[in-house]
Amino acid sequence: MVLPRALAGKEVGPAYVHVYENELHDTVKCRVTSTHHAISFLFDGEKTVCFADETKQLAGQEAILFPAGNCLMTERRPQRGAYRSVVLFFDDTLLAGFLAKHASVSGSERASGFIFGQDPFILHFAASLRLLHNQPSEEALLFLKVEEILTYLTLRFSGSFPAFLHGIARRSAEGTFRRIVESNSFNRLSLDELAFLCHMSVSTFKRRFESVYGMGPSRWFHAQRMKQAAILLRHGSARPSDIHLELGYENLSSFIQAFKKEFGVTPRAYQGQD
Repeated sequence: MVLPRALAGKEVGPAYVHVYENELHDTVKCRVTSTHHAISFLFDGEKTVCFADETKQLAGQEAILFPAGNCLMTERRPQRGAYRSVVLFFDDTLLAGFLAKHASVSGSERASGFIFGQDPFILHFAASLRLLHNQPSEEALLFLKVEEILTYLTLRFSGSFPAFLHGIARRSAEGTFRRIVESNSFNRLSLDELAFLCHMSVSTFKRRFESVYGMGPSRWFHAQRMKQAAILLRHGSARPSDIHLELGYENLSSFIQAFKKEFGVTPRAYQGQD
């Protein structure tokens, strides 16, 4: 299930709210890929969210902020009545805008979900989201609601919440960086061009690259090209002359030379090995 698209039935903008009730099924389990960060305000029932590195559990009158990404979600309705919640989704642009506006907010905690109790302010806030659902001015007002709840939580949990926000912002930025780099593994772009696509200077790009991949760009791109070349030659019928351009080499001789230096044999000889 891809959220919030699956709930809205269409692609959504930077912010979206969904009012959810389930009175038919005792337990609902699903695999979730969320393209937005989300705050789930639980009114009745129980929710378990399993991330890659930890599991979070919450019951009625609790809420959780979880970042965009994959998780396993289980929702259980109470013995009497329906499972009820309101979910506020917001994207990276709104999070980045909030952090930029509140320059004093800092930290770097890496956690998968932030659970908090719903005090009277938050209960009224969640109720106001229900009123906004499906209203003509919903999106414009939701931008303000995202700002409002993030500001309140920053003030209420001044030690841990700002650090959590910076942690998910950094994680999202790293994911974007990886997608740009890895989608251009074989395009033979210059460092200047890659840095431009990442909205960075070349020096910042190099530092980020080594932080993310543990090695310099040249070494990493070379390793990816050689790995892919070995796969294509060993498991397919492609000839070296067929794949050198695909792998980002401008001419066949430079590809053969790089391959032989890496594996000790020419591509043709490697292909003929058992």
